[in-house]
Amino acid sequence: SNPVYMIADEDAYQYLNEHGVQLFSEESEFDGIHGIMAYNRSQQEKGRAHKINPMDDWIVSVGKHKGRIPGCMWVEIQGILERNKSKNYKKPRSNTALLSGLLRCGNCGDYMRPKLGRRTLDGGERIYTYLCFKKERSQRSCCAIKNVNGNILDAELIEQIKLLGEDKSLFIQELEKGKKLIPGDERSNGDSISIIKSEMKANEGKIARLVNALSLAAEGSEVYIVEQMNELYKKNRQLEEQLSERKKLAVGIGNSAIEFERLLQMVCSFGNMVDTLSVTQKRDAVRIFIKEVIWDGELAHAILFGSNYAYKLPETPIKEPLGEYSK
Repeated sequence: SNPVYMIADEDAYQYLNEHGVQLFSEESEFDGIHGIMAYNRSQQEKGRAHKINPMDDWIVSVGKHKGRIPGCMWVEIQGILERNKSKNYKKPRSNTALLSGLLRCGNCGDYMRPKLGRRTLDGGERIYTYLCFKKERSQRSCCAIKNVNGNILDAELIEQIKLLGEDKSLFIQELEKGKKLIPGDERSNGDSISIIKSEMKANEGKIARLVNALSLAAEGSEVYIVEQMNELYKKNRQLEEQLSERKKLAVGIGNSAIEFERLLQMVCSFGNMVDTLSVTQKRDAVRIFIKEVIWDGELAHAILFGSNYAYKLPETPIKEPLGEYSK
């Protein structure tokens, strides 16, 4: 799985480019001879499970060493590895889980994913459980939060959204908070976006220069260059989050009274229409109103868009088992 063995050829360039990696070598440098150098591929922390970063977090350039495996073969192998990954985790075939990508562990902050059980409900629906991915991956060494019954949690969340439509005061209150959180006017928000973009571009230039310096670095000094690159990379990730928030402010609820009213109408009609929706449509509808859901082992905290509520993770994640799952 390590791209250092892959030959920097046309197939390699196409694969890396399509997967959004940060390329610091031109297409012409993929000469079919040299290998690939990839930085920021993984997170290695003492006492924590080894974690591979998403490919759009990688920093990649063509190295000085010779590649060993043709790009087409390496790409094919990645597909096989992806299909064989995590034998313990099975995505529900019925695709009934609503909170994939929304539900996070309140103990360690990682996402929680659905896993099918063998039992079924009276109507024939398979029972599924949401479990913390870090807990599963580390075999409870890094996190041991209770699992949660997915069928019950999803159904309860739908009921809570229905209640918001029946009693609009809470939802209106949270939306108004979102409007008040927006600082300044459209012009000042646009200026902030430009400043953030400029700073990100400057950091990218510094990273590019460090990548070039890395190929010429004396033995033993590489670690300092990589540390500088990682710091710049972290800054850019923070700036990306700021930029995303600013863009939301520019087009979000608070800048448009029309959108505010439209969202209010949607939550009011949710109860009447939700039972007629497909699972995919329900999932999309939930994401209109809910920013994220945090499971703390006992309660689920559903955070609405526009809310300034922020769940605080414990400073020391629980590592002792707390039971198999909670209802």
